[in-house]
Amino acid sequence: MRIEDYEPYPDDGMGWGDYPKIKPIHNEDRDPHADWDFIQERRNWGEPLHIEDDTLSAQRPNYLKKHPKTMKYMVTALGGVLTAIGFLFYLGHKFKNFRPVSPKQYPYNNLWIENGGNPDNTPEIKHYEI
Repeated sequence: MRIEDYEPYPDDGMGWGDYPKIKPIHNEDRDPHADWDFIQERRNWGEPLHIEDDTLSAQRPNYLKKHPKTMKYMVTALGGVLTAIGFLFYLGHKFKNFRPVSPKQYPYNNLWIENGGNPDNTPEIKHYEI
């Protein structure tokens, strides 16, 4: 760093002292095809680091990048998706859909005698219709 480019942080009580004030540039915004000494971090040996370099590394989201969509569009899209999901839940609650089930069939006339029925008066139960 040249002396002409050196500008320290102001003494506002944060304790950063005379560390150089560097413009924040995220690692994703740097040229990926340049001849870097540290390719993963996209920086050269001896290059001063920003005071918040941990937030500007490639492993962190790029908070300096402008989003391609506006916040109004993103909130509207999220609201639309949640409304559609809620509407589908409402339809599923209103129009219930179950697998068709017939009554349980037991042998021996639906266990007539086992359930306490009179063996002399056994009804004939048909589980089919022709």
